[in-house]
Amino acid sequence: MAFRIFIYRLPQDDPRKNTAIKLTRFGFAQLVNGIKALPSGSIMLDPTVKTPLMPSDRAIAESRGLSLIDCSWKRAVDIHSRLIHGRFIRRRLPLLIAANPTHYGKPYILSTIEAVAAALYIMGFRDEAWRS
Repeated sequence: MAFRIFIYRLPQDDPRKNTAIKLTRFGFAQLVNGIKALPSGSIMLDPTVKTPLMPSDRAIAESRGLSLIDCSWKRAVDIHSRLIHGRFIRRRLPLLIAANPTHYGKPYILSTIEAVAAALYIMGFRDEAWRS
């Protein structure tokens, strides 16, 4: 892969169904132990911001990486507003419909693996998106 994916996972769901754990198990991402372990200047997928992820963000992702916080959607707004400060380039995904069994057909409520695949595709890493 041309860049690295970092995930800070909050234990708020069933670890057997967690797609962030599956991404790390297969070598597509790296779990970190805290928000401070996420690389500064990386692109942070954040559903609370207005600026969408764009193909022009590819250069930043290649140099700094892609960061995510894996948490419950019920707490996502609170967690992102509380934990994320000026260390990241915050981007949201465009309107996408979930295909995961838990939130099937719901707009925006993607699993971590769906969010990573969408971000890769948007930034032009189409082969990597299909592999993830």
